[in-house]
Amino acid sequence: MKNLANFVVGAEWLWIAIAGIIIGVVVAVAVRKKKNKVEIGLEDVASNPEEGDEHNKKALSILKQRLAKGEISKEAYDKLKNEFQN
Repeated sequence: MKNLANFVVGAEWLWIAIAGIIIGVVVAVAVRKKKNKVEIGLEDVASNPEEGDEHNKKALSILKQRLAKGEISKEAYDKLKNEFQN
């Protein structure tokens, strides 16, 4: 029992490393979820092309909002805009 206590006390660096790994995983998951949320939003609009002009207007509106927020680059905006206008 004394050896176990010495190990726990003597291995503070291990506990700090474990806490760092857990925090890193939580941050990575949060970033990935946010990125997926951004991508999924536009796919939802693009999934039903039968709606015609209303569909394109909504898609372009979302694109403009994302460009304004800095979520997509100007190049990505232009590429996606061309897809919805064709």
